[in-house]
Amino acid sequence: SVLVHCSDGWDRTSQLTSISQMLLDPHYRTLRGFAVLVEKEWLAFGHQFALRTGSPAVHVPPPNSASAAGTGTSGAGGTPGSGAGGANAHGANEEQQSPVFVQFVDAVWQLTTLLPSAFQFNQRFLCTVLEHLLSGRFGTFLLDTHGARAASGLPERTCALWSELLDRPEERGLTNPWYAPQPGPLVVDLSGCRLQVFTAFYCRGGQTVDPGDVRGMAEDAV
Repeated sequence: SVLVHCSDGWDRTSQLTSISQMLLDPHYRTLRGFAVLVEKEWLAFGHQFALRTGSPAVHVPPPNSASAAGTGTSGAGGTPGSGAGGANAHGANEEQQSPVFVQFVDAVWQLTTLLPSAFQFNQRFLCTVLEHLLSGRFGTFLLDTHGARAASGLPERTCALWSELLDRPEERGLTNPWYAPQPGPLVVDLSGCRLQVFTAFYCRGGQTVDPGDVRGMAEDAV
């Protein structure tokens, strides 16, 4: 057994334990295993997704609550901007924003470039996870804690991201065609500078912008 803990236990701890388990256990290198890893090491252990991403306040009142009845209160019996419903205005708290989860997914992507046949998922899968980190389309990353999500009834009232990604992933182009399961721990060669920029995520959308349009907008602004 190994105990890993930093000051709070839901930022760097989640990064370290997730990467370690992915390297040690081949199950976490599969699509379903990745989902399980995020659920237990990030969501269940209390990584504050809304706080760290700077998401706007999300108001999801629990069923049959006063807020749901339109009385104007917020959260699970709390006042506006507070309470177990997780309606804190994290979007305004820039000092607490940090791309901790994005760093983790970036690290996973780096591993897929170093060991291209060891992972069942591909970069499109990873990009889709990060896209919905902020999209609000699924309830998986809403609010800050497992307790807040349960109190607000999110598991029953929203769809989970994994139900979408794990449904016919081959047809959606989310799997790695060169995947060859490797039992046991992975040995990663970290000699030299081999890190790359995760362009599929950080530069996404650039191909849809016409450079001429950008120059035209700049000239109009001047």
